[in-house]
Amino acid sequence: MTITLDGTAGITSVTGSAATAVAGPAFSATPSTNFTALSSTDTVIPANTVIFDTNSNYNNSTYRFTPTVAGYYQVSAGLSSTATFTAFCALKLYKNGSNYEQMAYSTSSSNYLGAYGSGLVYCNGSTDYIQVYVNQNSGSTATFNSGNGNTYFQAIMIRGA
Repeated sequence: MTITLDGTAGITSVTGSAATAVAGPAFSATPSTNFTALSSTDTVIPANTVIFDTNSNYNNSTYRFTPTVAGYYQVSAGLSSTATFTAFCALKLYKNGSNYEQMAYSTSSSNYLGAYGSGLVYCNGSTDYIQVYVNQNSGSTATFNSGNGNTYFQAIMIRGA
């Protein structure tokens, strides 16, 4: 690996195996409006507003991140509710349409319900895709906040394959 430094500009270039991770895909997205989730049902987080997408790998209508570079990705997500109730809220990382990992689990006692977490997942760079789901058990429909400070889904490549 070669890193080129400039005394005033900092790192000006990276070559070799580290260059893939440095220039790898990253994105951040958030829902444009509040959304609801039925009780005891996995519901995809509808992050349809893209904050940034460095490699055009996020689809804001299917809410899928499909990285085109094989490697390891750090996935982060968070959400908060607009209602107060006693319940649990699980934030789930899905890979290729199946539950891959529970990123966060939160309980609430007459407070705003929310969950924030992260997970690490390998993607093959061609067919693997990632989504984030919420599952809450309030006994009724729960409404979650929109906006990047409240609800978000993001991922970044941290290491090439």
